[in-house]
Amino acid sequence: HGHNNFGLFKKQIGFISRRKKQRLEEFSKLNSDHRIMSKTDYIPYLAQYIREKYQGLNIKRADKVWLKTHNLDRYPKLRKYYNRLEQILDQFDLKLVKNFLKNHYLFEQIVSVKQQGEERVYSLRVDSICHSFISNGFISHNTEMRLSKEGQEMLKDIGKDTVDFIDNYDGTRKEPVVLPSPLPQLLLNGCLGIAVGMATNIPPHNLNEICDALIYLVEHSKADVEDVFQFVQGPDFPTGGFIYDQRGIMEAYSQGKGPILV
Repeated sequence: HGHNNFGLFKKQIGFISRRKKQRLEEFSKLNSDHRIMSKTDYIPYLAQYIREKYQGLNIKRADKVWLKTHNLDRYPKLRKYYNRLEQILDQFDLKLVKNFLKNHYLFEQIVSVKQQGEERVYSLRVDSICHSFISNGFISHNTEMRLSKEGQEMLKDIGKDTVDFIDNYDGTRKEPVVLPSPLPQLLLNGCLGIAVGMATNIPPHNLNEICDALIYLVEHSKADVEDVFQFVQGPDFPTGGFIYDQRGIMEAYSQGKGPILV
């Protein structure tokens, strides 16, 4: 349904840029009269089924000739000839044609079948009518994901009231404020994030120092940043380096932002 997909994409999704809109408009006008039929996009066996069935039935000879001489396996033709088919087909077959026109099934020929053995798969279902989502302007299907062992550890015990949950973006579900990770991964591994007009860069830290600070915080719940600073005095880069300006580090830890000169 190449041409139909252009129309649906233009109507339901579209592009933002003027150049892409113009190109989409040009493509949507190609073969708009359906004079050229696709050699691969058709409903297999439908025309054969209808012709063989109704050649053996007691219908008008003109209808039998019409069924033989008209294209019945392309969606544009089925839509064009639907009124005529209403006069010929029984209710079962008419319902079948309606179903094809409503759902626009895409049929692909199977090239080969190979035995690959059994494998475990992990499916992610997107909550939509067709279980699909839009990525980069196109419809994506059959998304699968698999958590690493480290990722499984970060989610461990999430169902045991270990972290707080809040509403998601539209209030239809709950999502965790943080992951119940056994270790503070954000501090250990660091993170780089870029948003509109701002950037966040959290450097990595030393595992032993973070663990010592956590133990101290468990035993001293009223400890402040200066108390923790005796254990974690700055980031720890895997490749090494010199960090200057202890004051900037303290600002970053106490205020959430500050320069760290390396």
